[in-house]
Amino acid sequence: MGPDLRYSQQQIMGRYMTTLSGHYAFPAANVVAFQVEDWQPRTLPVYHATGATGGYYTQEPVPRPPGGVFRYKFTSPNSVTLQDTNLGGAVTFNRVR
Repeated sequence: MGPDLRYSQQQIMGRYMTTLSGHYAFPAANVVAFQVEDWQPRTLPVYHATGATGGYYTQEPVPRPPGGVFRYKFTSPNSVTLQDTNLGGAVTFNRVR
């Protein structure tokens, strides 16, 4: 997150990686909203079976990921917790020194 109200995010799970970037805003007290403007990958291979054995892959588009609106709370000088206002899940980020 930068002072120009832009953010970038990278998620890695095993050998898969996703990146998101866009703008963020503060629509209310202790609330931050993220708008996705760019994402990667834009396409993914999808397997199409053609019978009991065999098939083929095609590259299919990945739709724009949803942004999100989160309540935030600084839980210490080195950590902040974001709680999804729609789904209720929470994640805590800790400062790396």
